[in-house]
Amino acid sequence: MKTTFLNDIFQIHNFEFDLDELKEEIKEITRYRSDTKNTIGWTQFSLQTDSPDKKGIKHSQESVGKAMGEDWELSFKYPLFDAPIINSFIEHFKLHRTRLMIQEPRSVLTYHKDWSQRIHLPIDTHEDCMMLLKDNAYHLEEGKIYFTNTTKKHTAFNCHNSKRRLHIVGCLPLNTRTWE
Repeated sequence: MKTTFLNDIFQIHNFEFDLDELKEEIKEITRYRSDTKNTIGWTQFSLQTDSPDKKGIKHSQESVGKAMGEDWELSFKYPLFDAPIINSFIEHFKLHRTRLMIQEPRSVLTYHKDWSQRIHLPIDTHEDCMMLLKDNAYHLEEGKIYFTNTTKKHTAFNCHNSKRRLHIVGCLPLNTRTWE
């Protein structure tokens, strides 16, 4: 296995996919966004839920917000959508509470720590998007997969005037590197 080490961020090279096909899956999932109430301003869009019986957009906000502990977070493990690439990505890395993270232009997240480490897959990004982890800034390249140690203080910022930043982000089981 080949990994590139960048302090608390590693690029992972052992999952292959077609980025254009993945973007099509995301378009199909998010096209229903306008059919639901209160979607304006969504910054997170869940791809997993807490029950195998739940499917579709109406459940895509249930795992969004402040995490309420490890047990709660781990319960979000069932795919919400028929999305083969996304679901195989989630399964490959044994992720939970996976979601699309949408960051609008000229915005920054709070400086915070997460319960667990994460896997990031940038879908739409550009050189004006950065992740700050402790005191190091990183540009995560589109279509590449990264391990991020988000149990340390971090934030993300989008300094572009008009382009959004879109990542798939999934939580790893505590203290594991599931791809090894």
